[in-house]
Formats: sequence, structure tokens, C-alpha cells
Amino acid sequence: MGNVRIYTWDEAWLIMDKLDFEMEDNYYAVWDSPEEVEWARASWDALTQKGLTSYANEYEKKYVQTQLLTLAAMFCTFTEVYYKKKATIDFQDWFDVLDITILQAEMILGKNLMKEYQEKVIITEECWGENFEYEGVETYSDNWDAEVNAAQDLIRYHWRDVYDALIKKYREPRLLYLSLLQTQERSESLKWVENGMFPIAGGL
Repeated sequence: MGNVRIYTWDEAWLIMDKLDFEMEDNYYAVWDSPEEVEWARASWDALTQKGLTSYANEYEKKYVQTQLLTLAAMFCTFTEVYYKKKATIDFQDWFDVLDITILQAEMILGKNLMKEYQEKVIITEECWGENFEYEGVETYSDNWDAEVNAAQDLIRYHWRDVYDALIKKYREPRLLYLSLLQTQERSESLKWVENGMFPIAGGL
């Protein structure tokens, strides 16, 4: 037990700060405003309280880190629903930001991610000074597809655990929803409520 460590918010933010998404041809950081960053911090705290950010070796550390993609995908989906605009995620980029290998992703997911493809090719061989050509089959793996699929599979893999951790922190879905709404309410009205809702209408 002495080797168990906690993956801290400061460590998590080094990855989370690099994640972005596209909406209507514009790119945005997943968590951009102070309110959004604070929500991300509170969410990581929820995972910590659930014991989901503890690790004892490099494999478990990667396991913990991959949960960041799920949290980011959840927030992007909320943004899409809130604004009623399509949020597009570059899963290849997210996989690269995570700095994880296909083998590590396969170990976490417990399945093979590399698919083999075959294509017909013309093979040339030299024999006795003469070139002979014939049709053959070449087998290869598409690493790009594997990484995109890995990012998507990892997001789905952690979804229930991350959601349960958030519900435990906020106690019910409605309060979790309100916490998300507050990340987008940046007007003076929130400050007015927090300062006591003193009546100002009509010059009072």
C-alpha cells in the first residue's frame, strides 16, 4: 500500500489543458473559462473521492489518465446539447495528447485494437537477371484507425464509473446539471444572486 499514489489535479490539468474540439469551424479548448476549469477541477476531485485517481504502477497510471478523455467527452457533449450545435472531436489528436500506446490501450480495454487489411499488389522479383512480376496480396495494419478507435473505446469504457463519481459528488442528476449550467452562466446575474439579490429594478 505504501506505493499507492494519487494522480493530482495539477498533473491531470497538464493533459486536460491540451484537449480541444470543433464547433461550427471554430476550435475551442474543452475547458476554457475560469468557470469551466473550476468544474473540471471539482470533477477530478469527485473521481479522487471515488478512488479512481489512485495508482501503484505505470499501467495503473495510464488507466487513471485515460479517464480524462471520458470527462472531456462528457463536457463536449454537454456543450453540444446546451448550444444545439455539433461538437466535433478529433479522437486522433486526443489519443496523441494522452501519450499512450496501442498496446497500453489494449491492456486497459482487454481486447485487440489492431485490424489487419489486405490489398492486391504487383510483386516484382529478380531471377537469373530477369524481372518477373506477379499479382500478390499484402497484409498491413492501419495504425491511425486503431488509435481513433482506441480513444473512442476508452471513453466508453470509463463512462459509467466517471458518471457515478459525479453523481456521488453532486448527489443527484439535477444538481450535476446545475453545476454544468453554471459553467456557461457568466453574466452579472449570478453575482447578483450570490450577493443577496438586492432589488435594483425601478431604481429601488
